[in-house]
Amino acid sequence: MAFTHGYADHGGLRMYYEVHGQAVPGQPPLLIPGGGSTIGTNFGDLLPLLAARRQVIAVEEEGHGRTQPTSRPLTAENSAGDILAVLGQLTVDAVDVLGFSAGGHTAVALALARPGAVRRLIAASTFVSRDAVPDEFWTPWRKPPWTTCPRPTKTRTAGSIPSPATWNGCSHWTAGAPLLLRLLND
Repeated sequence: MAFTHGYADHGGLRMYYEVHGQAVPGQPPLLIPGGGSTIGTNFGDLLPLLAARRQVIAVEEEGHGRTQPTSRPLTAENSAGDILAVLGQLTVDAVDVLGFSAGGHTAVALALARPGAVRRLIAASTFVSRDAVPDEFWTPWRKPPWTTCPRPTKTRTAGSIPSPATWNGCSHWTAGAPLLLRLLND
């Protein structure tokens, strides 16, 4: 199976992406992992199944996996712009998007920013208001994330981050909580 990866520059950020499988006619799926996750932790089992028949693009948003955090505001709109830079670098005009959890918010922002770039949109496990989940859901976001990660997440993530001891995927996204809360409370 064909595989390539790289970085696309946008607004001071270098967004990591992967491309799996052979190009075929039509729009490739674009996979956007959830908050605190990586391509491998959210889509490691799904990628080979999809890539067996078509090309698949996957990204890691700011502060996740191999995409380092920056000092700019962490917003779904900024992430959508980063993804548009990836698509531009890959010369892909339109995609079918699957955004999981917080990645679903970015998927919606992408569709709003450039409707012609999104043919189909799936926002999986994405909620529209903060009270849609119990308060316990937010607890891990307030703790050091690496120490609270389940073993499968640690196993899949460890090879893709510079230092597990300083990994702050979840806590970095907490810095974007005002936007997330605005999205969830609107």
